Amino acid sequence: MRWSAISISLPSGVESTNCQLKGDGNVDFHIHIGFDAAAAKRLREGWTPNKDEKHGLQQQSVIVEMTPHYRLWEQPDWSIDTVTKVIGRQVKVVGQLVADNEHARAKDSCAHPNADKKNCWRASIWELHPVTEFYICGPNSDSTCAADSTNWVKLKDVTP
Repeated sequence: MRWSAISISLPSGVESTNCQLKGDGNVDFHIHIGFDAAAAKRLREGWTPNKDEKHGLQQQSVIVEMTPHYRLWEQPDWSIDTVTKVIGRQVKVVGQLVADNEHARAKDSCAHPNADKKNCWRASIWELHPVTEFYICGPNSDSTCAADSTNWVKLKDVTP
């Protein structure tokens, strides 16, 4: 399955996992990963979805989170600007798969049995948290990669 970075929610706000700290350097980067190839192509071409379109993409996406602790200690080159530059690109993300029970509510998870389909904002409560590796299929924006391809480029090595 080909996944693409479709949007990023910044700042993510305070969370219990980050000791309720505030500020861009202390919060997670929430990245919505989706698999709509047509939407990804449009995003690469500069499409800016309106509020309803963005919400629809997010409802079909999986959340991956770059945590402030891991960024500080292991990936200091990960930044909001770098992640934003790869929206719409095919990505491969490595991290810990967790069920974020804080979002096991009908208003958050579109997979909830009683999901509020109009307002839910994520495909499920499952997410990668923290992200430990983030790759972009390269070298150009239209590249496609198999999972075992040698064309994956680490996010820190991506150039504009």
